[in-house]
Amino acid sequence: MSGIDKPQLDGNLLNMLGGIIGVIQIVGTAVAVGASIYLGIRYVMASVEEKADIKKKLIPFVIGVVIFYGATGIIQLIGNIAKMF
Repeated sequence: MSGIDKPQLDGNLLNMLGGIIGVIQIVGTAVAVGASIYLGIRYVMASVEEKADIKKKLIPFVIGVVIFYGATGIIQLIGNIAKMF
């Protein structure tokens, strides 16, 4: 089996993907912070009924943020593992 080589990923490709993931994380973080500020200001200025609606919108927002950071974290982990081999 000496004729079969182990597949290798180009270092430039991994560096480019790492940069792309970094930009995606920065943009995602900016959007999450902006949305948090917006929801916080709306919550402070809202009436009692509007506060209940904002709280309902907050649950999917938090779930989305967790999924976003989880997905980008897993992609970074895979990239780091690929760099080791």
